[in-house]
Amino acid sequence: MQSLFDINPKQIAEARVLVHLACQPLSRAARANRVAESDDSHSSFGWHAGYNALVTLPLGQAQRFQLGFGFSDVSVLWFEEDRIVDRLHVGDSDELGLNAWVDHHLVRAGLVSIAEAQMPYTLEATPDFATLADMDREVRILGDWFGVAHAVITEIVRAFGEIAVRPPSIRCWPHHFDLAVLLQLDEGDAEVARSVGVGLSPGDEHYDQPYFYCSPWPVSEATVLPELPSPLRWHTRGFTSALALAVDLHSGDDFGDLLARSVENALRVLGVGREG
Repeated sequence: MQSLFDINPKQIAEARVLVHLACQPLSRAARANRVAESDDSHSSFGWHAGYNALVTLPLGQAQRFQLGFGFSDVSVLWFEEDRIVDRLHVGDSDELGLNAWVDHHLVRAGLVSIAEAQMPYTLEATPDFATLADMDREVRILGDWFGVAHAVITEIVRAFGEIAVRPPSIRCWPHHFDLAVLLQLDEGDAEVARSVGVGLSPGDEHYDQPYFYCSPWPVSEATVLPELPSPLRWHTRGFTSALALAVDLHSGDDFGDLLARSVENALRVLGVGREG
């Protein structure tokens, strides 16, 4: 965990933007080659601790192929039956080259081109992947944040998963690039059902650094938010969430306990009690 703080967390912001952009054609490949899910999870990534990588769900009817982004060597990865068989160092490519590399593997495997996928969102940034050639350290630390977050969120699922009405799944969402789990408390439409979202954002338009978050839903302006212990704080602009910013954390902090206390407070906001 010490590696997370080898540099100021705000210094990974540029690497985070570029890695986020590099993951877009991988998500597009999943959109083109998987059945669409109502929650958009078909386009999401899982965390593969063994490869220190974000990895798509299996592609195509045979379910033999996957794409991923490896943080250890700043590369996009092509998997066959959970084995890496090819990689492209992103710093040696550009956007067109990355798209062509992905399509080459998709077509060779008898899958559908990313050109067939319609993206429901746009990202404003234009990638200059060449700058990643000098960002190995920043990308590695970014991957460490994802790895630590996956371990901590897994603890949350073990501790609170029984309150969810459906099995929680930890996914990285390609639009906002957060690694998160949704604990849905009521049956029905997730847009109206009570829920608690728990995750890590590697940084975004709100904060130029990683942060853990815990979001109760639904809330309104009239919702009474309990006081939070330091270093947690409430964010209420655009979304309501208990946050812990990276700059307020230290290598010796118990991130699991911090998130568990966030979940308890989120449940309190929603009027949900737990036995024991």
